[in-house]
Amino acid sequence: MKPIHILTSLLATLTTSLAATSSPSSSSSTDRYTHYLSQSPKSSLELDETTYSDITAKPRDYFVATLFTARDLRYGCTVCTAVQPEYDLLARSFNKVALAQIKQGAKKKDGQDGQDGDGDGEGEVPKVIFGSLDFGNGRPVFQKVRGKISSS
Repeated sequence: MKPIHILTSLLATLTTSLAATSSPSSSSSTDRYTHYLSQSPKSSLELDETTYSDITAKPRDYFVATLFTARDLRYGCTVCTAVQPEYDLLARSFNKVALAQIKQGAKKKDGQDGQDGDGDGEGEVPKVIFGSLDFGNGRPVFQKVRGKISSS
């Protein structure tokens, strides 16, 4: 398979995995978001079948961006190896801002924000968990997602 086709396939998979519900946020959803975000402050979250199922469980008030990859040499996916560091850089940059936003939110609850207090949310980043799921750690998820893409 040509590299451009592999990259297109990865991006299509990423796009279908990027979704959130429109239902109101629940404390368990917010707790999951904070928990997983804090587990991966410097890169994307390494997923397996269990963590993928947990972070994509509904209802949730956050997005999930998943890079489906096959880095093991036996799969010969050179694009996977090349894309991962860039994806981790994106995740690290985003997570830094998101964690600061959570910390700022905690200060606001304590009345220590030092802001104007208008609560307009301007400048806030959306809630996104960046995850990487390697084929070796989540083959059933790959098959499930592939089936969803094929039927679309």
